[in-house]
Amino acid sequence: MTTLLSDTPGLHHVTGIVGDAGAAAGFYGDLLGLRLLRRTVNYEDVLQYHLYFGDATGTPGSVFTVFPDPNADPGRTGRPGYEASPSRSRPARSATGASGSPSGASRLSGRGTASATI
Repeated sequence: MTTLLSDTPGLHHVTGIVGDAGAAAGFYGDLLGLRLLRRTVNYEDVLQYHLYFGDATGTPGSVFTVFPDPNADPGRTGRPGYEASPSRSRPARSATGASGSPSGASRLSGRGTASATI
């Protein structure tokens, strides 16, 4: 029997809606270096997929999920006061890339996207 932790600090995961599943996989996988961990169906709409991206082990806080929906309305800013620029951090030990793969910083700078070490 598995015991679930009740004291996991912070967010477990964040979910978004994207238009094209292939474009999302390219962005989160190729650009951000996340792995596609799992593909399931949306339990509320079995005709829609639910894609899970994260680090190699699915560490809580690393998981980002999307619902691809090519017919969704275009993105828009939320309620006033809730606008935010999304950011993502990763441990310094992972910034060099693994198995010869490019680091996150070099993937971003190679495509004209800024990154910073904090």
